[in-house]
Amino acid sequence: MDFAEEENVGDGLGPRMNLDSCGGCHIQPALGGTSPFVNPQVAFAGKDGGTDRVPSFIAANGPVREARFVKNPDGTADGGVHALFTITGRSGANGCTLAQPDFATQLANRNVIFRIPTPTFGAGLIEQIPDAAIAANQGSNVLQKQSLGSRAGRTSTSWAARSRA
Repeated sequence: MDFAEEENVGDGLGPRMNLDSCGGCHIQPALGGTSPFVNPQVAFAGKDGGTDRVPSFIAANGPVREARFVKNPDGTADGGVHALFTITGRSGANGCTLAQPDFATQLANRNVIFRIPTPTFGAGLIEQIPDAAIAANQGSNVLQKQSLGSRAGRTSTSWAARSRA
């Protein structure tokens, strides 16, 4: 199954990535799920001779993370995923000198947001719920919800908003 298969440079891995398989990040409680209990990104940084450093926000006992920058250097909105690792130094990547993003500077500038892997199963069913039903549910039983400590929040019901959640 391609989703679980680990890739190497010869298979087409790179030039930038967060891990060498989709299933490595999406494995809990089963293949296609969310972040595993032990973060495989820590061991991956040096796999096959890789010379990448493990960013400070990645820990062996923490979640798999993907990093996004809030703004581009020119001040425009970014929001794109910035892969943690490169193929530099890995077997089959002879001569590659691609540098990792400068996460330390971006963190110091408060320009990084994180996301853990979302499951690839189950959430698709929300597409079957009409937007009006979601909005109506948010506005129902307000006093009961408040008594339990819940406050009214923002509802994003468009497909684009759901895909970014």
